Amino acid sequence: MNSEQESKVVIVNLVKELNENLKVDIKEKTPLFDSGIIDSLGVITLILGIEKKFEIKIPNESLTYQNFNTVDSIYSLVKCLK
Repeated sequence: MNSEQESKVVIVNLVKELNENLKVDIKEKTPLFDSGIIDSLGVITLILGIEKKFEIKIPNESLTYQNFNTVDSIYSLVKCLK
């Protein structure tokens, strides 16, 4: 597994931790908000988890729907901030 794949697995696991009863198979392009996997409260928990796991600080201007709606978009943000 390369570092991109490993990072995406970490992101998927963080999303799954938000809802232990989640029955949806999360793919790289699964719309996390639109499918109800995460909500406004869940995204705060997700942001904190991402910052801790990847040892980054996500600036306020990066806290957008587009940056957190898919695993791919979250990965792209993390990659830019590392």
